[in-house]
Amino acid sequence: MSTAREHHHIAMDYAAKGLMARMRGHTEEAASHFEQALENELAAIDKLPQQSGLGWSILHRSAATMALDCEDFRMAEKLASTALAGDPHPEVADELRDVWEQANSQRHLELKGVELAPDEIQVSLAGGDVGWGFVRFTELNGRVQNVSKLMARIMERMENRPFRQRGRMPRELADRSELFVSTARASSFAVTVRLSSPNKERTNHEDLNTSEIVDEFMDLMELVNGARIEEIQERIPDAAYLHNFLDLSSRIAPDGDRIRQVGFTVLRLGTQRSVEFT
Repeated sequence: MSTAREHHHIAMDYAAKGLMARMRGHTEEAASHFEQALENELAAIDKLPQQSGLGWSILHRSAATMALDCEDFRMAEKLASTALAGDPHPEVADELRDVWEQANSQRHLELKGVELAPDEIQVSLAGGDVGWGFVRFTELNGRVQNVSKLMARIMERMENRPFRQRGRMPRELADRSELFVSTARASSFAVTVRLSSPNKERTNHEDLNTSEIVDEFMDLMELVNGARIEEIQERIPDAAYLHNFLDLSSRIAPDGDRIRQVGFTVLRLGTQRSVEFT
């Protein structure tokens, strides 16, 4: 009969395989490995003789992390909460709270009744500098400005323009890449940003391909969040555009303290697509 230690070692092997597959962009293979990892870690927990002690809480933390990899956020919340209720070691408790917050942060990505047009993205922030309807201005403003810069660079690249080392973007492109920001939604500080021209009505926007720019932005955020650098290089072969993208994305990324998550959500054909940038 397999022991808790044996199940744990099997789980860690599957988790490592899942991470490698995800880095290569093999999402289905990664999902399968993560499911096997979670299944074995849960089996390891069941093999423990009692629901207490350092090993019990550590296995719960590990299983909760694997549940996050499986995108089973409710399971991750339950596992982290169960272990926290057992009064774990302070260091493990902090790690369990981090996992719980990551699982719970999925609610920040939800649209919650908000309707988005093809040229709109919901940007949400979570972390120590985010309160009910309040956020440190520099944390929000800096990220929105860098999202705007990145959108502009995407547009220039998609139009096959040479990389602009300095100076302003041509007026005809600047009007099309201007970003507008909605009022904030308090429950999980979120705003809607719209990529569109201020000189035209929404009904005339289809010819601007703004939705393609938004989709390219979401694809790139997903790739950089998964550290899939080779795929980013294939997508952005021009070295100047590539370095600019990596610089801007690092400025948008959370710092892990004041801002622990920057989320992006769009709506396509009635289906919500989200990227949790961690």
